[in-house]
Amino acid sequence: MISQRIVTRIILAAAVVGAALLLPACAELITPEEQMALLRLDQPVDRSDMSVQQLIDAIQKATDPDKKYYNTEKYLLKQQIVAEQENKDSRVSLIYVTEIRYAKPDKIRWTHYRNGIPFKISICKGGDAWDIDPEKRKSVKIQEGLGLNLFRTSTAMANPMKTYLDIFKTVEIASVREDGKRCYRLVCQAYDDAIAPYVIYVDAETFLPCKMETIVYHDDGTQNLYTSIPSDYKWYEESVRLPRTTVVKTGQGSQNICTITDFTLNPNIPDSDFELPKRFKVEEK
Repeated sequence: MISQRIVTRIILAAAVVGAALLLPACAELITPEEQMALLRLDQPVDRSDMSVQQLIDAIQKATDPDKKYYNTEKYLLKQQIVAEQENKDSRVSLIYVTEIRYAKPDKIRWTHYRNGIPFKISICKGGDAWDIDPEKRKSVKIQEGLGLNLFRTSTAMANPMKTYLDIFKTVEIASVREDGKRCYRLVCQAYDDAIAPYVIYVDAETFLPCKMETIVYHDDGTQNLYTSIPSDYKWYEESVRLPRTTVVKTGQGSQNICTITDFTLNPNIPDSDFELPKRFKVEEK
């Protein structure tokens, strides 16, 4: 039984869900060669001097030494998102807030606010997931398939009770030079092979995750590299180390700057927060 957990995953998961609400690409949309090139998996690497489990243990000691995150019954995370889109002649910015509410064993609620008003809600529990549109007053259940598997992966990354070895079918480790420093590189393949790999870089000195890459696709059919860069690590609740700022680049001239505004362990979160809104129409996608 794996006991150590990786707290920084909640920021990476929040970035995945909040980055313009894009999804990692289906492997069928690009060739394996293109995928390898975008994620730089075709480049030579060195053999790691640590196993995956040893690295997980080191990250846990660097981010959650007292295991307060691991032992928490609930948590609340809020981030301000500055979404920047570069057009031909200008750059447009949109500010919104993303909130994650978690309760054991697997309840997650993502709420996206604009001007204090929720415009998108996602609820995941028991392996099921719903997209909720407050404006249209409807809840859409995500059916089995790629979309639901993406939700499950992101939810697992935000769960204190799971590690990379729990979340992914395979995790391969190597030693690389990344951004001028030595890092451990984890290539994580989800249980759904249609999901592109998540490639996570961990600083070899601090054992803090410093980059995540995957592939996203857009409505126009194009695919490109998705990059999430956490930085400015701070201690929250005097015991949990999180990156205060995460910069997410999703291609096509877009960039999201995510800043933590609140992180609380064991807040008062009622069970009703994980129920579908009453009087909303329920549909299936």
